[in-house]
Amino acid sequence: MVSVRRSLRYNLRPAQAAGSPSAISALRAGPHQPGFDESLKGSRMFENLTDRLSQTLRHVTGKAKLNEDNIKDTLREVRMALLEADVALPVVKDFVNNVKERAVGTEVSRSLTPGQAFVKIVQAELESLMGAANEDLVLNVTPPAVILMAGLQGAGKTTTAGKLARFLKELKK
Repeated sequence: MVSVRRSLRYNLRPAQAAGSPSAISALRAGPHQPGFDESLKGSRMFENLTDRLSQTLRHVTGKAKLNEDNIKDTLREVRMALLEADVALPVVKDFVNNVKERAVGTEVSRSLTPGQAFVKIVQAELESLMGAANEDLVLNVTPPAVILMAGLQGAGKTTTAGKLARFLKELKK
């Protein structure tokens, strides 16, 4: 029987985690072996978000003004893409509401397509949500300074830690 830990590690669905032959063969193959089903890998946050947004923005074409009717489906897809990227539900609700408020009634300039205008609004809202400014690391503590690195498997924590160490070494901190 497939363990809970392995089913979580490879993002198996409940039917697969129950021990179906396809799940067991995928687990035996392992992530670096031939026959491993790529769809069973855990996904990183925002990994497919750009692709999903690009596909949904094709619906908002040929409009001179963004209104609630022509962005409704796109906003639903943005909401679903963010939720599938493991963004918290309250954050997604606030984000979608803010994008909707900014987008409804916006005139589309001649140099932009409606999809590009909507992307510009989504990008501006993402920047305001996550912060557009960089913040300095506070390293004026007694060495060693502790920095918490958190993220999903394969998200690049070790690589980022190495780059950060090299950067700090070059600064002689």
